[in-house]
Amino acid sequence: MLPCLVAALNDQLNKSDGNETRLAIACEALSCGKSRAEVINLFTGQDDFIEATTARYVDFIIVRGCHR
Repeated sequence: MLPCLVAALNDQLNKSDGNETRLAIACEALSCGKSRAEVINLFTGQDDFIEATTARYVDFIIVRGCHR
């Protein structure tokens, strides 16, 4: 994964910029071959982490793909 995205996981990803960063992290992780569960687990350090919500968004990305 890109070092800047790995580093971003150390911050709290809040508001609209945070959502875009989360999308970038999830897409990058999937592109690097991480599993669905591994991608979901990347976000457990976020204060607002809810597993079911994160899983829903990751599933959406898996089905729809990432568009850069």
